[in-house]
Formats: sequence, C-alpha cells, structure tokens
Amino acid sequence: MIKAAAQKFFVAAFLLLAVPAHATSAEVGFSPSGGAQQLVISAIDSAKSTIRLVAYSFTSTPIAKALLQAHQRGVDVQIVLDKSNATARYSAATFLANQGVPVRIDYRYAIMHDKFIVIDGHTIETGSFNFTAGATFRNAENIIVLHDAPQIAAVYAREWPRLCDEAEPLHQRNLPMRLPVPCLQIAEPLFQALQIAVRLHDRNDGAQNAAEKSSQSSAQQHRSPSQRHHVTWILPQNSRCRIR
Repeated sequence: MIKAAAQKFFVAAFLLLAVPAHATSAEVGFSPSGGAQQLVISAIDSAKSTIRLVAYSFTSTPIAKALLQAHQRGVDVQIVLDKSNATARYSAATFLANQGVPVRIDYRYAIMHDKFIVIDGHTIETGSFNFTAGATFRNAENIIVLHDAPQIAAVYAREWPRLCDEAEPLHQRNLPMRLPVPCLQIAEPLFQALQIAVRLHDRNDGAQNAAEKSSQSSAQQHRSPSQRHHVTWILPQNSRCRIR
C-alpha cells in the first residue's frame, strides 16, 4: 500500500513538473468578418513593456492609435516597415514617427513582406493580415496570437534586430529636396527676367480685295509658320542658360 502511494506521488510530481506553470494559449482571427483587426489591437493593448512590430503595409488608423496609446503609457514601441510606406500617400508610419515612435524603413528587399509583433518577449502576433483597411474589410486574411510562448517569441525576437539594423530611419532618404545655391542664383532672376514675346505678323498686310477677305481663313491656313508667327526669347545678357 505504501508502495502504491509512493508511485502515485511520483506520477503526480512528474505531471506537475512536465506541465509549465503558464501554458501557451492561442487566439485566431480572420477577416473580413472574423475579428482580425480587433485581435491585433487587443494584443497591443496587453503590452506592459515592449512592442516590436514588423509589417509590409500599414495604413490602419485603429492599430496606429493603439500603438500610440501604448507608447504614451510607457511601452517601448519600435517599428520596421517595407519601403512602400516611405512614399505612400498615407501611411501610419508618418503618423507614428511624428508622435515620437521610432519607425524604420527596410529598403533591402523587393518587398519586406514580414508581418509579426513580439510583445513583452512572450506574446506573438503573426499571419497573412496586413495592418490596412483593405485587409480588415475587403480581404480574406488570418492572424494568430500566441500568449505565454517565450520560446517561440525568442525566435522572432532574434529576427527583429537583423531587420532593424538593415533598415533606415523614416525620411532619411526622403528629406525635402533643396537646389544648390548656384542653381538658385541663376534660376530665380532668370524666371523673373525671362519674357516670351510672341509677335504675330502678317507679311501680306497689303490691301486685300473683297475676294481675299472672304477667303482669309483659307489663305491663313496655306501660309507657312514663318509667315504667321515670329517668336522672340528675351534673356538676361549674363545668363548662363542657353536655348537651342
């Protein structure tokens, strides 16, 4: 009887040691009607210390606002995006960068098509879902969020610095273009002084009889361009520009 009790004790102890204290759990979402965007936002809202986000396309205002709120409550938020976000008409990249969130752009690949978030070193969000209105309301997409999965999170966390290191801060390649000073010195007075005088000459302004006047339109069509128009370009004498 003592032997049987000991065996039960060892089995129970083995099971307690084999099962982790915080078992990994998963949530799955779909779009357009399966709550994918809200699941992303909920994962972001759960962050306590760090968020590392990598995305291809990012135009979702609700997700951008969730990241901004995390940043404002002290979470360390950092983002790497595909180069298309640097020139897109609208991207959450600019919105977040203007609020002080570090945003970097990866120019290395034809497309940087990764889509994942590492949260607090133990939660992962990934899937086909782009952070866009199109993915939310028009596309068929999926995401999965793994909670309490530090080993899997560590794999993604090792990929993050590689992508971050090869990326560049947003707008580093998109500074406002400025003309060199010598070009400005030439162009500004040139555009002010340049005058185009178009003088219309009718080299046949002699007296015309009634028959010629009635056929004036037809006659003008048969005149050569040099008979109808003379163009004079007036440029500053010291201009370095030449019109050939």
